[in-house]
Amino acid sequence: MLAKILGVSVAGYTMQEAIDFLLKRLLNQQKSFVVTANAEIIMLAQHDNDFKRIITEEVDLVLPDGAGVVLAARYLGYHMPERVAGCDLVSEILKIAANRNLKVYFFGAAPEVAQKASEVSIEKNPGLKIAGVRDGFFS
Repeated sequence: MLAKILGVSVAGYTMQEAIDFLLKRLLNQQKSFVVTANAEIIMLAQHDNDFKRIITEEVDLVLPDGAGVVLAARYLGYHMPERVAGCDLVSEILKIAANRNLKVYFFGAAPEVAQKASEVSIEKNPGLKIAGVRDGFFS
């Protein structure tokens, strides 16, 4: 079920449903563009047309990463079972990747942040395979 909140369609998924959706796409070698939307992201979309187009037309999945989004959906009459925080989702995906011998790529953030994130992820998830690391700054 999708909840329409100020023009942004947010999936009423549990954490496990989000993981199942993403794992199925991964195993079918489908790229996935996921937005974990909090109230600030939905409000930004109200003032930035390019941003709104991206998160409404180009995204594969928008998840409710914030109590405000969950409450707004429920107030509007949608079934929104729980908050699916992006950091928790990534942690779960990394555990699965380590257990299934899948590779992950760390992309974005300030210089050295992605590298540090990959190192911490390996410590927390023994056996995790890193396909690559790249910060979000380009020359």
